[in-house]
Amino acid sequence: MLAEIGDDRSCFADARGLKAYAGASPITRASGKKPSITRRWVKNDRLNHAACLWAFAAITASPGARTHYRRRRDDHGDWHAAFPTALAAAA
Repeated sequence: MLAEIGDDRSCFADARGLKAYAGASPITRASGKKPSITRRWVKNDRLNHAACLWAFAAITASPGARTHYRRRRDDHGDWHAAFPTALAAAA
């Protein structure tokens, strides 16, 4: 992840910019009374893949991440592939 982000912290104004660059934050649009939430298509694919690997490794190694995964899956109905984005957004 450090290779993709670099060591210059001034590249991103805040954490929201980094999350958008990695593709971890959704795009929310509203037209009148109807909101639309979609995923980001333009993102750094290598950084996104590294975050996915980190999230799936966290599920196996961390009891807290495993509990968070099961809660999201059971309570919110999230499907398995949506978890890395949810875990990255929670971090």
